[in-house]
Amino acid sequence: MRSDIGHEYELKHFNEFFKHDIIHETTPPYSPEFNDVAERKNRILKNMMNSMFISSGALLNRWGEVILSACHIQNRIPYKKTGITRMNFGKDMHQT
Repeated sequence: MRSDIGHEYELKHFNEFFKHDIIHETTPPYSPEFNDVAERKNRILKNMMNSMFISSGALLNRWGEVILSACHIQNRIPYKKTGITRMNFGKDMHQT
């Protein structure tokens, strides 16, 4: 997990997650150039959500369900280099 120490989140709430093989990386506050991976993933999800709205004709008040569906789909697309999905990445790493 990467955060910018911007105090948007209380780190004490995340300490439990960090105990489970999650690496916490910090970046300087107010420096979005260090968060390019997260920004790209957010942009991909937003584009998927917009495409789903256009193709399905869903009402805009359903954006929560649509973004969750986009994330669900994105987590099941395998990486080009490894063929491992995001959903199985941690599981596969522990088995090797």
